[in-house]
Amino acid sequence: MSFPEELKHLRPIATRADELEQIEPAIAYWSRYYIVQKAVAQKVRSAAVDGYLSSLLDGLESMRKKHKGLTEIEDDAAGKSKVTSFALKVFDNANREEKAARATQSTAAKFLAAAGFLELCSCFGAVEKELADKRKYAKVQAMRIQSAFAAGKDPNQKRRDALPVEAAAPTTMRDLSATNPYFPSVEDDKEIAPASTSPESYGASILRPSSPPPTKQLNVPANIPVVNMPPAPALIEPVQEVSQDDIDAAIKHTKWAVSALNFEDIETGIAELKKALASLGA
Repeated sequence: MSFPEELKHLRPIATRADELEQIEPAIAYWSRYYIVQKAVAQKVRSAAVDGYLSSLLDGLESMRKKHKGLTEIEDDAAGKSKVTSFALKVFDNANREEKAARATQSTAAKFLAAAGFLELCSCFGAVEKELADKRKYAKVQAMRIQSAFAAGKDPNQKRRDALPVEAAAPTTMRDLSATNPYFPSVEDDKEIAPASTSPESYGASILRPSSPPPTKQLNVPANIPVVNMPPAPALIEPVQEVSQDDIDAAIKHTKWAVSALNFEDIETGIAELKKALASLGA
């Protein structure tokens, strides 16, 4: 069913729910629950809205049956903990990139996603001030980064200018001895004398000419059989045929892997990629 125009401001949450349904079902569940909650509170009524909400409620009930026993869906306290933890994880990932002066368009998208996930915390009552402040900060940062790229500017310039400048590398022996224990210490009132190059400074054995070592004669047999090695067998095995259903399954698991990696869920991403390869017989 198409998304009703009257609820277009909630479309990003619905999109996140679709992306996470397979890899984070609890987050997808509470995202859709949030949409129902907000739509009902706004008292927006139309045939399209009523039909969409009815479908959404049926979907929520189906998810509860499908994931029966998943406390993060069945229990509000566990659900709140899961949503809060997930939202802060996405926020921290984006915030680290921005503070390290490595913000990209992807960073802005992560900030927007984090703001949306932090908003889900309102499903469980009043949102704590710290979370509300992080949500506001995430929105501001996302807008700032996007505006900078739109204007052809570097969104990291101000942050990069504020980063501490690395100390200059030591250039004198005294500096080296002060920073590296493997260099000998140098006193202020002493200079390092140049190395002597006179013959007396070398050992007599080095200056004395020496005769070359005797060479050994190698007795090589006259008739050495020539062995013709057979060519190495091909290491590439022929690719087995796969059906269209197998290809579709591989595409599906690959998409889920990409969704997981977008939120830096490496473990789930690897698992889904393995399933995609298994679908192709790899």
